[in-house]
Amino acid sequence: MLSPASRCCQAGTASQHPYNTLASAPNSKAEPTASDQPSVAASEGPPEQLLQPLQKAWLAKNSTFPALPASALSSSYQNWMIVTVKIFDKLLVSLTRLILNCISGFQENQSAMDKPQIILHVQKPVNYTLFDAKWIPCSAKFIALGNYARGTGALQIFEVSHGDVKLVKEAEKSKSFKCGTFGASTLQNRQFATGDFTGKLQIWDLETLDLPVYSVQGHKEIINCIDGVGGLGIGEGAPEIVTGSRDGIVKVWDPRQKNDPVATMEPGEGETKRDCWTVAFGDAYTMQDRCVAAGYDNGDIKLFDLRSMSLRWETNVKNGVCCLEFDRKDIKMNKLAATTLESKFHVFDMRTQHPTKGFASLSEKAHKSTVWLARHLPQNRDVFMTLGGNGSLHLWKYSYPSARSKKDSDGVESGVAGSVDLLQNVTLSTQPVSSFDWSPDKLGLSVCTAFDQTIRVIITTKLNTL
Repeated sequence: MLSPASRCCQAGTASQHPYNTLASAPNSKAEPTASDQPSVAASEGPPEQLLQPLQKAWLAKNSTFPALPASALSSSYQNWMIVTVKIFDKLLVSLTRLILNCISGFQENQSAMDKPQIILHVQKPVNYTLFDAKWIPCSAKFIALGNYARGTGALQIFEVSHGDVKLVKEAEKSKSFKCGTFGASTLQNRQFATGDFTGKLQIWDLETLDLPVYSVQGHKEIINCIDGVGGLGIGEGAPEIVTGSRDGIVKVWDPRQKNDPVATMEPGEGETKRDCWTVAFGDAYTMQDRCVAAGYDNGDIKLFDLRSMSLRWETNVKNGVCCLEFDRKDIKMNKLAATTLESKFHVFDMRTQHPTKGFASLSEKAHKSTVWLARHLPQNRDVFMTLGGNGSLHLWKYSYPSARSKKDSDGVESGVAGSVDLLQNVTLSTQPVSSFDWSPDKLGLSVCTAFDQTIRVIITTKLNTL
């Protein structure tokens, strides 16, 4: 079966056209005789009913010009039909593509809308460098820590209310603050532990910020990092605080015991002291079990068992470790996230430890800059946010393998790492993000600070669907 264009081409190649010459004189108005006009059924060209009105109309308006042969008019009609069909084909193809693109775009938009969205709710500029921010448990308030340009410490309490962030209380101290935690406090007291630039550990009652309720010279140099456990109903055992310092020492403190730490982890004699950048409690699922993970500037990660007071495991990830965090502190060790310099983070499966290979892990590139932090969602331990040196936030979900352990050729159990999927990302600042904290009470609510001296309250949607 031929297309309309093919049929037109066949008609144009006929050896004899059924129409004779219309006139021989330039001014003749004579019309073709009936004998010169074959029947429509005998014609292989265009229908006579279409050509005759065109001929008459053309001759009536152009009687002073020589008449065109019918073959010429027929050829023009054929060409017009061919062009028309080609144009129609192109329009049909374009329309089909447009419809398909619209359908594809709708599906992509629908898929994008089904993913979690990271939304900037409100931001608040301040006049000091921000280092840390933490939500006050069971409230819509948070604490921001930092230092003023004059070298003093800034401690401010803000409240999120009616789409705005309002300053509720503030205090300026003689020494700059670096980090803080509520981890060792009860829900009733909600006392806040801080580490400062002089190596001092202090605990503050938020109702009266004049003097700390606990203060000790914990380290000789700046306290870079702090974490707590045993408070807020999280973790079994006594309330404890762990600090890591530039002096290379990690210390565990019991706020009920003055002056002296309950445990100290430091390099042995002759070993080089490395700057400790991060510490994290974990494995606090019984009254006796508890461990501390510490990360250092040379890429070392060390796991200390506080029950046996020994080094349980260590590894090196080749780049300085900026942050360590267990997915949950109050369960048997499950996963440990480690973020590093050079745009990388690692997730270790902590359930199975091989005698020589240690814990299985995965590595992922992110942010195209230093990955400063990783923070697990309190309501879902498999979802976490990473924060980058380029001011970006990446939301990830960890997926477990079908089997979390396997036996090697010697019959020894070893762990199997899972995989991570990037759910969403957004860039909020041109400067590195220095801190991030999920609200323990409101799913998806978080606060973060950056070195552009701005506090941002963020809402992440659809986390309950993951």
